[in-house]
Amino acid sequence: MLPRIQSMILAEKVYQDVLTRQYVIAGTFNSVKLRKAQPANESATGQRMVAVKDVRRAGNPWLFLSITELQSEVQFTIRIVYLVDNSVICETSFPLSSQDRLATVEVSVPLPSFSFRGPGHYAVEVFAADEMIGSYRVSATQDDSDVSIDE
Repeated sequence: MLPRIQSMILAEKVYQDVLTRQYVIAGTFNSVKLRKAQPANESATGQRMVAVKDVRRAGNPWLFLSITELQSEVQFTIRIVYLVDNSVICETSFPLSSQDRLATVEVSVPLPSFSFRGPGHYAVEVFAADEMIGSYRVSATQDDSDVSIDE
């Protein structure tokens, strides 16, 4: 029997309170806006310089999973897939275990660093023992606005 996902949430950050052991999930999302790279200027020393207002890199996202029907130890794999051509952008693996298959196991997983390949749909796929048990869709659109943040 495969484990079952009760909840799967993609977020900017997932924290666990050390006293209560409760998870705090901040900045959930299912879509992103892609900005065109701004050209870098070269300084007199030859270093590439980018204005602070043009930096739009957030930290790596996190995936929160609430899983049940987990019995003994199972190897989990998370893949980020570009659905335009079904290519795997990145993946990470980790073991989870439980002695009680009726218990709920919660885990937060920092996703590996990756870059979106372009506009389109992406999937965060979760596998248990090489069988897909869940998928979370993320859409990426091109942001053509000229909105900038003041330095």
